[in-house]
Amino acid sequence: MPRFKLRTSPKELRFTGFLALCFLSLVLASFPAAAAEPKTVLELKQATDTYFKNKNWTPFAASIELLFYKENGAQSRCTGTLLFDPLRKKLLMDCMGESGLPVFIFKNDDLEFMLYVPGMNRAWFGNMYELEYSPDFDSHLKPLDLYRAASPEPFSEDQAISANGVGEGMEIEIAKPYQTIRYMARRIILNHHGQVEHETFLTPDGTATTVIVREKFKKMKNKFDGINTRFYYAPQTILTHPETEDRTVMNISNVTLHAGFPDEAWEMEIPESVPIDEIAPPAQV
Repeated sequence: MPRFKLRTSPKELRFTGFLALCFLSLVLASFPAAAAEPKTVLELKQATDTYFKNKNWTPFAASIELLFYKENGAQSRCTGTLLFDPLRKKLLMDCMGESGLPVFIFKNDDLEFMLYVPGMNRAWFGNMYELEYSPDFDSHLKPLDLYRAASPEPFSEDQAISANGVGEGMEIEIAKPYQTIRYMARRIILNHHGQVEHETFLTPDGTATTVIVREKFKKMKNKFDGINTRFYYAPQTILTHPETEDRTVMNISNVTLHAGFPDEAWEMEIPESVPIDEIAPPAQV
């Protein structure tokens, strides 16, 4: 079998090598640098890191004043106390009217809530989030509003889908699943301390259902958290429903931090004569 020899001059070899180098440079230039992250990814990581670093997880107690404003001009007011454990998602709120009689008592334990309204001689029990779409609930008090007014709802990193700078703060868009889709369900704005000062809750079709504004945050020393030694809270929170223009204002004062609360602190007494309506999940569409 004949053998072939390639006879190439040094000059030809140098020219061939030059062409190969040019081709390789063009190929590499067509691919983005692996180490460079898009600006939006970096902004999102910075925003979520700021949020989780400054999120308040310490249980606290406070005095509250609630003001309710209806579209028709009706107003009502009550004052009471609030216990809240963010990590355990436990909340207990009671509010007394001008007469000194209780207007309502509201308890939440993770997803389950209990709302007792003595003036109506009724109580409701169910899943706080399913309640938002349930036709069986006819109380003017909305448990989800009370819970959201007390503290911003936490979210996981995989729920955050985008972030943009807003003034000195950062806007984060948060997604959640609904039936077979995943949609942008909430938009929050963090201030420069990493606290949620503005929230907008949205339906799958993009309609704003609830807008929450927290103003003039105050700072306290937190000896119960070894990592986050500062505790921030908003003295006033304003919750609005754009479609009806109904508003709820929560004023908070006398805030005290705690390592935790004993089980008996969460007890809620309802007279045996009071009917308790269990809210059924809404029908699947």
